[in-house]
Amino acid sequence: MDKEKDIIEIIVDEPMYASEADKGANPAQKELPARFVKISCAVCAGVLLLAFILGLALSKNEALITKQLDAMHKTDEEYARVKAINDSAALENENAKKRLEDKKKELDTLNQSQDNLNKLSSANEDLEKEKQSLESEIASKRGELAGLEASVADKTKKTVTWSSGRYTVGENIAEGKYTVTGSGSISIGGSGKSRVNKSLKSDGESFTLSNGDIIQIDGSAKFVPQ
Repeated sequence: MDKEKDIIEIIVDEPMYASEADKGANPAQKELPARFVKISCAVCAGVLLLAFILGLALSKNEALITKQLDAMHKTDEEYARVKAINDSAALENENAKKRLEDKKKELDTLNQSQDNLNKLSSANEDLEKEKQSLESEIASKRGELAGLEASVADKTKKTVTWSSGRYTVGENIAEGKYTVTGSGSISIGGSGKSRVNKSLKSDGESFTLSNGDIIQIDGSAKFVPQ
């Protein structure tokens, strides 16, 4: 800055002439170029000063802009990092929702299977009850059939063969003494009491039947009159 000032002072202090012929010119004529030179020098000095000031300002602004750019770059990196974390968390949340939905579907399937199992169990119980009822009804029908067969036959003592069932002496068979063979068991009694309760034998056993006796067969029995 001091060098520029010295140059300006030298230029101002030593007036310039257009030519050697101007040296002998009128002083009034020399005054105009001298003023012009001074104004030009002042303008140049001002321009140089302004350029210097602008250079300093630009240098400071450049440093500030660089700093701001660095800050913005760091901010962008932080934003990118936070965004990546947020995107990862959102993806994990979405995956967790899908897993939860899958587990819910599995639970619904298990509940439906349990309901079906309960329905099957209930249906099986109903079928078992129906089976027992049918077996009881079949046994009763067999007894009725045996009774019908016996009633159709002559009331005299005859050989009869019965399967499991309940029979009455005097209705299904004539009273008397019989040799009974078969397999299973036999119960004979009257007035609510059993006087005979034995297993049937293949070689036979003798029994005396009285009118009104109830014969309970479990298995198969053949009655042969004696």
